Amino acid sequence: MTEIQSDINGSIPPIYESRPPAWLPKVHSSADLGYLGFFPPRAGQEEDLLSEINVKSGFTLNQQVLAETFSAHTIINGDLSSETTFSKLEALMNEIFVRKADNIPSISSSTFRIPTRVTLNDSKRQSWFADLANPDVPLYKLGKSVPHGAKGHDLLDLLHSNNVAISRAVWFLRVFGANETVYKYHCIRMLSDS
Repeated sequence: MTEIQSDINGSIPPIYESRPPAWLPKVHSSADLGYLGFFPPRAGQEEDLLSEINVKSGFTLNQQVLAETFSAHTIINGDLSSETTFSKLEALMNEIFVRKADNIPSISSSTFRIPTRVTLNDSKRQSWFADLANPDVPLYKLGKSVPHGAKGHDLLDLLHSNNVAISRAVWFLRVFGANETVYKYHCIRMLSDS
């Protein structure tokens, strides 16, 4: 009520100052760059100038980027609809594949050979499986020759009774399976040749 009375008495009321809400974060912690999405009026802004153009057609900002309204739509459509587009894309992809192939490091040929199958007597087989269960014996020493003979659940019982670690048992089963596959392949090939 005092503001209305002071206005009646002829004094000028205080100018309203727009303030951002308390929850709105600043744009920068130390520089005075304002607040996100908050643009209060300030003295001396361009939109405050009452020129003839601003009054007749409204205030518009100048373009910050000179080519802001430029569109490459017609150029791109022209290139896409031309007859040479697919041949250009094919040439580009071929060049990409050639460069990719040139930059791939070469992979040397594998020196791994499947261990040979050997038939061992019971004491040598037991010794071989004891070495397989021993983690101090490297697999490359055991991989020179692998015993065969036991199959199926007998083979699993043999691995279990010797307390072979799972990783070493899996290695042995893979080598054993590879040997069996090679043996069967040779048998089939020999039968087909005769």
